[in-house]
Amino acid sequence: MYIENSFVSPKRSSESSNRLFKYYAGYSTDFVRSTLDQLVKNKKAIILDPWNGAGTTTQVCNEFSLRSIGIDINPVAVVLAKAGSLNKPISEKRLNKLFEHLSHNSVVEIDECDFLLQFFEIKTAQFLRACERGIAVFFKMKGAAWNSDLSVDHAFLLSVFFKVVKLYCKELEGSNPTWIKIPKEECRIKITRKKELLSKFRSEVVLALQSVSESKESSARIYLADSKLTGLKASSVDFIVSSPPYLTRIDYVVSVYIELAILNFPSEKVKQLRDATIGTPTMISEVSHSFTLPSYCLSLMEEIRGHHSVSSTGYYDKFFWQYVNGIFLSSKELYRVVKKNGVGVFVVQDSYYKDIKIDLSQIFIEIFQLHGWKLKMVKSFSVKQNMTYINSRSRNYRKDNSINEHVIMFEK
Repeated sequence: MYIENSFVSPKRSSESSNRLFKYYAGYSTDFVRSTLDQLVKNKKAIILDPWNGAGTTTQVCNEFSLRSIGIDINPVAVVLAKAGSLNKPISEKRLNKLFEHLSHNSVVEIDECDFLLQFFEIKTAQFLRACERGIAVFFKMKGAAWNSDLSVDHAFLLSVFFKVVKLYCKELEGSNPTWIKIPKEECRIKITRKKELLSKFRSEVVLALQSVSESKESSARIYLADSKLTGLKASSVDFIVSSPPYLTRIDYVVSVYIELAILNFPSEKVKQLRDATIGTPTMISEVSHSFTLPSYCLSLMEEIRGHHSVSSTGYYDKFFWQYVNGIFLSSKELYRVVKKNGVGVFVVQDSYYKDIKIDLSQIFIEIFQLHGWKLKMVKSFSVKQNMTYINSRSRNYRKDNSINEHVIMFEK
């Protein structure tokens, strides 16, 4: 039996600063620990995170010796989540072999459509591709890293490589920390000291390995899939613990452009990935209106349409429908895969449209209930530091950017 007061705040603390990668839509390991400790009494239970991100849920499940499934539509998230499953340090002898191997693979010919070429000048792109391919060859992997079943060691090294390469990409960042700019051809990044990069890569690997301690090998299944179509069997999951994308117009694909390029993700598929991601700010050609908006969603939509801002009846109307439709399809799929009496715990965060506050918990409650989910509990926490401050023009509409983060619990 759950006890509402025992749910701790999802807010991440300083513990997350040691992680290789931090997602905005996420929660702390303490939150997952307290949730699992309270809800999961059967050690044979299977826990699903359909928006697994960097893998907090699957990592904590491993601590509890619980079976887990972590899926994400973003290939970068899959790599990062697998990297977090590393359960024993990589030996110095093996690292020596890897970096000797990399030092002899300085340049490779690359396809003219290689996504790296949109950010780096040709010689730098060739060098970075040589490093990525060199790591793949070392682990005897032939396919592209973005859609292959990487080993945990391989994913860990790629995650560190992401971090190092992005140190050279600061000029592509703007005031919005989740946005990466594509530079003009003459402004593409040039890395001249390639030995320095490899040296930095090695030192960062050694540093990251210091936080890895030997533990039981992870039993988590982490793979590339869409929350709207998980590929799981019906009634195969006992619990769901996740933090879905928020209604904030944050582009989670653009934020990892450099990582996708390193993984050799096809440039022609980038728009397709952005369009398929829930919360995308891109506009899909046709948005499904296959269901009737429930009361809060409808009144919110009418309030937005009635706003005097020019974008209210155009872009934002369509954006809202895209988001709600994504949650509608996901909640339907999650209801299908969870067992009878199974429980879903979701962390969502409010946002604003101009001066209109959007209570995301109400949207989730109404949409999930359309499919038969029974609401068991909502617990809210005040969040003072959030991403609503990014757009400086928001000050024209409101002075207070404070919002709430909600823990919502459903049962099938």
